[in-house]
Amino acid sequence: MNQVLFALNEDYLLNEKGAVAIAAKFAICPTDYQQRVEQAFALLAASSKSITEAIDSITPDKQKTIA
Repeated sequence: MNQVLFALNEDYLLNEKGAVAIAAKFAICPTDYQQRVEQAFALLAASSKSITEAIDSITPDKQKTIA
């Protein structure tokens, strides 16, 4: 997702560390992106339900981001 956001905003992704914080400031970026990514990582666990919730927390408006 970070790589796509950097490409859409015509910027270079130099390294993964800090990329979410940088991407969150882009003009083309999902609403509350950084908070949603952090929430997704917090939800990650061994259960498939929590992994599904983590994925859903960062993807609901992906079409709106691209449009």
